Amino acid sequence: MVRSPRGIEVAEVISQRRMADGADAVDRPGYRIVRPTTDSDELLVARLERYKGEAMETCRERLSRSGCDALLLDVDQLLDGGTLRMHFLGEVTADAQRIADEIAGEYESIVRTNHLAELLTEGCGPECGTTGGCGSSGGGACAGCSGCGV
Repeated sequence: MVRSPRGIEVAEVISQRRMADGADAVDRPGYRIVRPTTDSDELLVARLERYKGEAMETCRERLSRSGCDALLLDVDQLLDGGTLRMHFLGEVTADAQRIADEIAGEYESIVRTNHLAELLTEGCGPECGTTGGCGSSGGGACAGCSGCGV
């Protein structure tokens, strides 16, 4: 798990260095290793990936139906469950932007409906953790306690 300028993301860290205070840092400014992923994180990522796949397919279908030439290449998804960044090839027309915004809104609604967003930001209680389960500091997705069901 890495905190980037965009938020908490799953990343494969290929290089890291030790900071003067003993903390790990990746070699890019603005990025910080939070912790390794847990089994609960992996389950959450799999669930979010399913929603992301559905959002991509829906976006591609709507772009095609509308006659847009923009081609959706990929979607980046953050672990907040509500942030999608869509990457297009070609000109992103106003119509393509409108469709992308609609899809992102629908995706966020699905995540909220399934109560994932709350679990992602709060876990099962205050300070639900990123390093050792309930009660550890750091915020973000629960690190595997049984309380939140993630």
